[in-house]
Amino acid sequence: EFTLQDRVQFSGPRHFVLLGRLDRLVKIEEKRVSLPEIEARLAALDVVSQCRTAAVAGKHGRLIIGAVIVLSPAGRQQLLAQGKAQLAAQLKAAVAAALDPVAVPRRIRFVSELPCNSQGKILAADIARILASNLPEPVVLAAKFRENSAEFSLVFLPAAVYFDGHFPALKILPAVIQIYFVQYFARRLLKTAPLSFKYLKKLKFTGLIRPDIQVNLALTVSAGSIKFRYFNAEKIFSSGEIEL
Repeated sequence: EFTLQDRVQFSGPRHFVLLGRLDRLVKIEEKRVSLPEIEARLAALDVVSQCRTAAVAGKHGRLIIGAVIVLSPAGRQQLLAQGKAQLAAQLKAAVAAALDPVAVPRRIRFVSELPCNSQGKILAADIARILASNLPEPVVLAAKFRENSAEFSLVFLPAAVYFDGHFPALKILPAVIQIYFVQYFARRLLKTAPLSFKYLKKLKFTGLIRPDIQVNLALTVSAGSIKFRYFNAEKIFSSGEIEL
């Protein structure tokens, strides 16, 4: 005999339906919540391609449900048109009727792909890390990968927290955030854990990155360093090199 960590519902002497893993049941406000059920409800929406949920600490340390969502092409267009807050509210409303109120995701993060380790598994720690961050991923319109390089077409949404407080009358992407997303997207190219680096060199900031414009980020890995360049058809915004 083997004890499996799966829930099943028998529909006959030799038939059953899998209801999800027991280890993905969480208890919130004395109620058992099935994470696979929430994910199935979200994935059934036409604006959602993939999703993964987790129980995370909310205000005052209370557990809430968080969802990391990969949008469909239609969903990405809505995100660009409506912004994160409106689309997130729309998703919550769409699943609210089918779920217990404590199971409705209170925190939503939109990403262009779910994080996987070298074995192709989605780790709970990576999902928790994304949900804990307040730095939303820009909208990724396209991504091209080669052996030692990659290029991402990005749009930074104006409501993102990193545009607040830099210059009140002029929203621009701070240099430190540009470096953060170089590391963020370099992990996809290198397929590795969060990167550590020795220092930055050859930094040049020659243009202002504004919200709602398409910006390309080119990354090239060579000899223990990552060269980067933010640009579009009109200008180069910044460039530099990170020594790993």
